[in-house]
Amino acid sequence: MKTNLLLVICIVANFGMIWGGEDSTNSVQLLTNVMKRMENIDLSYVIEMEQSQIGKPDTHRKFLTRVGWSEGNIRQSIRIDYLLPSEMKGVVFWEHRFSDQSRKRWRTLPVTGKLKEFKKSVYKTIKKSGFDFSELELTPQMIEDQNHLVVGLDSLLGREMVIIELQDTTSRPKNRETKRLWIDPERFLIMRVVILDNRDREIKTAECTEVKEIDGKFVYGTVEVHQRKKRQDIVINITDYSFTKIHEPEIFTPTNQ
Repeated sequence: MKTNLLLVICIVANFGMIWGGEDSTNSVQLLTNVMKRMENIDLSYVIEMEQSQIGKPDTHRKFLTRVGWSEGNIRQSIRIDYLLPSEMKGVVFWEHRFSDQSRKRWRTLPVTGKLKEFKKSVYKTIKKSGFDFSELELTPQMIEDQNHLVVGLDSLLGREMVIIELQDTTSRPKNRETKRLWIDPERFLIMRVVILDNRDREIKTAECTEVKEIDGKFVYGTVEVHQRKKRQDIVINITDYSFTKIHEPEIFTPTNQ
């Protein structure tokens, strides 16, 4: 359950700015635009996830996600409510993202509704347990920790893409992963992410297979995630977008349910 919650959260995360390689001026501008595309825009939407994995039963989950912005210390607040399965209704997940780039996460427990804060050790457990979309986030801290390079052009859904490759040089060589991002330079959407191991073997992918235009904004419609080692496939459909200002800031305060 924890993996799926973080996956949902990171679908809407604004990707942080990174610095480019050979064509640093263009990549900085492009990635800055990606980062700022939905900045300071409140929004809500519904996510449905269909997960299949060899040897395990298929699962169906549904969430209501709301995102709010403020000018204070808490820059961005996220709330995710479980809608399905029925035994998870009432479970809520919150995340606060602070101006210093730190963040905190909470969730309520099933049945009891008791509030519990996520510890950093839990993040590592989640990352090992399956595909975690936080692996796809770009943060300001990555400026110092990773090498970034524009490696080419491609085409997805009939549109030109710029490919940027990232590598974390602070990790041990045997644990080092490379990420390649396919970015639409006009709509400022990350359309595909491929994660490779230290032997350049593909281990995880996430790709947007449908884009919607709502109120003049281009947003994700369908995202497909594949993890080769686990033989796991996840199809994510995102609907019911709203960009109306959220005037109930109290919904972003973590509380017992």
